[in-house]
Amino acid sequence: MAFISKFGPGADLSTVPSFPRQVASGTTSSIPVGAPVLKNGQYVTLVTNGTPVIGTDILAGTAVSNSTETASAAGSVSVASPLPDALVYFNAKNPSLIATQSQYNALVGSYVLFDVTAGVITVDTTATGSTHGLEIVDSDVSVNPGKVLVRYRLSGTELN
Repeated sequence: MAFISKFGPGADLSTVPSFPRQVASGTTSSIPVGAPVLKNGQYVTLVTNGTPVIGTDILAGTAVSNSTETASAAGSVSVASPLPDALVYFNAKNPSLIATQSQYNALVGSYVLFDVTAGVITVDTTATGSTHGLEIVDSDVSVNPGKVLVRYRLSGTELN
């Protein structure tokens, strides 16, 4: 059976398989636990607004530790790879658009992007497109209100 996990910001990720990745200097502890990260050469960085786009961005996975870089020294962060069946919860940019199960179900199978506004990472359920790197999968809105369950599309990851 494939490894399946449902985790996101604030989750206990201590048991999730991961490996260390380099983080460039210039910031201080820029990547928190649960944050999605992009590959940028030898380094990983936090996702940015409107990513990941397949063919442009390479999704490295989800941070399972806080990054250790400083303004003057590179650091590291442990990252869980975007395995084929790994599922990740993120807050919706506009929770009112997925408030009912029928609203949510209408989006299942859609390809969407991250929204990053004022440092807050959410899923923009209105930013749909065939080259977008997140796929919305089925979830129960009564159990996880305001949350979007996504699968990282492998064609947009370094596992492709």
